[in-house]
Amino acid sequence: MTSNEMERAIEFLLKNQANYDARSEKTDQRIEQMSRRIEEVADNLTEFTRVMMGHVEAQNAANKSFRQTMRELAKTQQQDRQQTQQDISYLAQAQLKTQQEISDLTKVVNNLTKFSSGNGGAPQE
Repeated sequence: MTSNEMERAIEFLLKNQANYDARSEKTDQRIEQMSRRIEEVADNLTEFTRVMMGHVEAQNAANKSFRQTMRELAKTQQQDRQQTQQDISYLAQAQLKTQQEISDLTKVVNNLTKFSSGNGGAPQE
């Protein structure tokens, strides 16, 4: 190999080494940028997770309160339904008693009317 060829080979190697060093520097910069972005995304994800966990806990508390309220409401409705049925039963019995008393009173009034109109005889019961 001649000295001229040797110089060109060395020059070629130096040029390629310089290109490699430049690309390597750019690659290192890109890796550093990506590392910063990944850190930012990780921080954002951590914050998002923290906020969402707060919302999840609040929703769980609201759901628990809602379920308790619904159980209490169902219990109250059941009690009200039972009370209403008892009241209706009482009113039905009272209505029957009232109807019987009116019927008995109507008979007494009819008998008194017959007696007072001169049909004679004692009132019937």
